[in-house]
Amino acid sequence: MKLMAFSYGCFLAGIGGGLYSHLYTFLHPSNFDILKSIDFLIIVIVGGMGSITGTIYASLIWVGFIEGLRIVLPVQILDLRWVFIPIMLIMLMMWRPYGLITTGKKQ
Repeated sequence: MKLMAFSYGCFLAGIGGGLYSHLYTFLHPSNFDILKSIDFLIIVIVGGMGSITGTIYASLIWVGFIEGLRIVLPVQILDLRWVFIPIMLIMLMMWRPYGLITTGKKQ
């Protein structure tokens, strides 16, 4: 079962990478920095561990939040969002440790 889940995850990652590569004419390792990797962690924390629907809702909320900050904040302080996001994440983990979508019980 673990091998099947790992294979399916690799399959989805390959499909996602193929679709992502069509978005740009040139891919460089700088496109995939550490902040891009933290997005997945934040989505799982906001949605709740073990909650598929929570993770889906959290991904929609997170993308809307990031794009909203990009639109609202001026270009000069756009990188300041990476100061506010960890503060928001720490407050969320203190307030709702199981995520926003879960019921609050360990599943």
